[in-house]
Amino acid sequence: MKWHILIGFLTAGAAVVLLGIIALNEPVRMESFSRSYHSRQVEEGARIFENNCRPCHGPQGEGSPLAPALNTASLFNGVRLAAVAFPGTLEDYVKGVVSSGRPVPSEGANYPQRMPTWSQEFGGPMRPDQIESVVAFVLNWEERALAAGFLNAGTNVGVIVALLLVPWITVHLGWRWAFVLTGTIG
Repeated sequence: MKWHILIGFLTAGAAVVLLGIIALNEPVRMESFSRSYHSRQVEEGARIFENNCRPCHGPQGEGSPLAPALNTASLFNGVRLAAVAFPGTLEDYVKGVVSSGRPVPSEGANYPQRMPTWSQEFGGPMRPDQIESVVAFVLNWEERALAAGFLNAGTNVGVIVALLLVPWITVHLGWRWAFVLTGTIG
């Protein structure tokens, strides 16, 4: 009888230790699961974007004469949100636009078509999880769009600096030095 009690006590203790080890590993497991889930959501969003959004917004969201660019720094740096005076987050804005569409153009925009509603909530064909996937896909462009914006800004600054610097070099050092110095810097 005493052996049965001892075995039961040891088994219960082993279960508590095992659950403790599992609990310590849980944050790492959940982080891994979250990354994996987000990756699958972005992939699903890409598939939905290809089938539904590409004809107007372009293959990589670069825009077209029919619809504005989505893969652009102005969407991610707050310029577009400020232009429409949207007080919420970028994710809320993109989700709202994808869900309910854009029946009225933004001020200064003159696209020939209005964006249709996509969410079933507003009479469109997509389920809420599909809307979330499209939003995840569009927001996935943030890093690349901001980097492209930074790169374009650097190019523009380079042009302005060259326009100011080359005449000065030419006057003070000669035209040959203008080529040598700008070529060296470039």
